[in-house]
Amino acid sequence: MKNFILSIKSLISFIFLKKENKRFVFFSESKFYRYHFLELIENISFYEKKKIFFICIDKEDYVFFKNKIKTIFIHNSFLLQIFFSSLTCKNLILTLTDLGTNLPKSKNCENFIYFFHAFASTHKMYKKDAFKNYDVVFSNGPYQKKELEETEKKFLHPKKIIKNVGYFYYDYLIKNINLSAIEKNCVLFAPSWNYNNRNLFDDYGFKIIEVLIKRGFKVILRPHSEHFKRSKTQIDKIEKFFEKKFFILDRQVTNISSIEKSEILLTDNSSIISEFIFALKRPIIKINYIDKIHNEFYKDLNLNTFDDIIVKTFGNTIDIKDLQYLPEMMNKILNSKLDYEKVNEFLKNNISNLGSSSKVAAKILHEEF
Repeated sequence: MKNFILSIKSLISFIFLKKENKRFVFFSESKFYRYHFLELIENISFYEKKKIFFICIDKEDYVFFKNKIKTIFIHNSFLLQIFFSSLTCKNLILTLTDLGTNLPKSKNCENFIYFFHAFASTHKMYKKDAFKNYDVVFSNGPYQKKELEETEKKFLHPKKIIKNVGYFYYDYLIKNINLSAIEKNCVLFAPSWNYNNRNLFDDYGFKIIEVLIKRGFKVILRPHSEHFKRSKTQIDKIEKFFEKKFFILDRQVTNISSIEKSEILLTDNSSIISEFIFALKRPIIKINYIDKIHNEFYKDLNLNTFDDIIVKTFGNTIDIKDLQYLPEMMNKILNSKLDYEKVNEFLKNNISNLGSSSKVAAKILHEEF
């Protein structure tokens, strides 16, 4: 009841403000995206803090942001639908895909602006119409801009403004990560989530952790945020079974603590692969199980995905049927090193405005929108 009352009060105070006083409205659908927003909000606040609002559905986010920016907490899903249906503002900035399906698109908002919370390509792991209803997209680099433009042509989507601003969270990682926190024989297991009923975590998560711990590895499990909603039974089972001396369940908002401790990353389709390689220059192993395909027409674009290029260029793979060989493979890989210069050159060629993406995006927002 307290959350509902807080939501109502927040909504009333927001609704009666004039449109020109709501120039930039940010919306976050999960606390796990908090640090994707943080530096962009800080940088745009430098220009005009009074006309910026942050809308959130998580109480922890409300507590975190309320002293930094005008923050509105909407706990109730029904109120959220009403809010978005009648939203009046200049610009709505968010990282939620499938606008118009996941949330209604108000006619009283001038620009819907999307930015990415992953390095992933736009045409395979996202649905075909994921970005169709946005007016502006802030892309990580040329690869996403090309994919989005090809998607517009191929599927006759409305043409949008696409700006290569860079990847906000990567810049945040680089500034906040402690490379000396690494622990020997520590493995980060970060399985991805997809719409398929079968997935690596539910089908093989327990076995993978067991195999590694038996061979002397310490395992940090960082499930996808959706796993905490949909695979709670599996998470509870794993947490209760394995000793805390050898196993950690990461429930933190940011993945920084987990990745900085880990010598190696193990996943299937998660875009954390790129964050791990680019930010730490440490090795990864991709488990081939069920491919993450949310757009059955992605091959029509005839474009390699950024994710596949990364794995092929810098990564290692193992088939699900060969899990018994995983510890030996890890030990072998840990004795080798990534080519730092090659990684950095790849970054420069593919990701825009390294180290300054939030500043660049804030300047664009201030001057153009």
